[in-house]
Amino acid sequence: MSGHQSTESGYVLVNALVLVAALSAVAVFLLARADAGRIRLDAGLTAAQVSLNLDAYEALAKTLLERDTGAVDHNGESWANPVIDMPLGRGRVTGRTVDQQGLFNLNWLSNPDYETAHQAFERLLTQQGVPQRTAQQIQVLLSVDGPTDPATWHRKTPAEAPVSGPMLMADQLAHVPGISEQHLARLLPFVAALPGDSTLNVNTVSEEVLRAFLPNLSAAAYNQVFRDRTAQPFSSVDAFLAAVGVSIADADNPDGPPPLLLPEHLSVGSQWFRAEISASIDGHFAQRSVVFQRQSFPVGVTTHWRITTRP
Repeated sequence: MSGHQSTESGYVLVNALVLVAALSAVAVFLLARADAGRIRLDAGLTAAQVSLNLDAYEALAKTLLERDTGAVDHNGESWANPVIDMPLGRGRVTGRTVDQQGLFNLNWLSNPDYETAHQAFERLLTQQGVPQRTAQQIQVLLSVDGPTDPATWHRKTPAEAPVSGPMLMADQLAHVPGISEQHLARLLPFVAALPGDSTLNVNTVSEEVLRAFLPNLSAAAYNQVFRDRTAQPFSSVDAFLAAVGVSIADADNPDGPPPLLLPEHLSVGSQWFRAEISASIDGHFAQRSVVFQRQSFPVGVTTHWRITTRP
């Protein structure tokens, strides 16, 4: 009898051990799932906080532009601070705002009659060591008819159709077949994609872009123009043209060549700005590019486009 009871006790003990082991396995599984869920939740909250930090800087950039109501825009204004770096919400956010009208507008190339812009673009690429073949590719791409042989675009993976006309953003140049990353990196800091009737702001234009438009201006004259502009931004286009020695009226020199820059191509203020923003929290990174258009009251500053990337 005692042997039988001992056997039953053994079975009960084994069953209890099996049950404990099963319950332990279930507990470990549930804890693992809970921990994975917590990690996912933390990652989601961190990603959301990074996005909020990007939003905060974007709101700051927009506010600085809204507060600047003067007719003259220059690089000494609050919105043009070279880099703003702020600790914010468990991480950091950095960014800067660049006047897009201080750059070469690629969409000027869509106008076949704007010969000055086409010539300036070729000179700009030569300055930056970019082959003239690339200049010709871009000029053809931005023409109304587009490339005569789109086969190279169709062979891309995935296949693409060429732009054939004005671009929305200069970053689209990265899709042009045959443009190397090295040449693209040299070109992008000096170009923008804006409406074709936008003007070049003489108070924010870079030296490289200005040299492309005025190739015959001496180094001393360039230095003087930029020193004068830093001390006192140009209050009018006529004042700038006088400073660089460009005739304003054709009647001043009826037999000479037409001026390289015309007053209607220039301005002392801007409507278009681009903010480049980076945010980081605990190893999570995100970047955002925003293009603003600033118009007179009551429209104010509006977002033209926004792209957020997470490397």
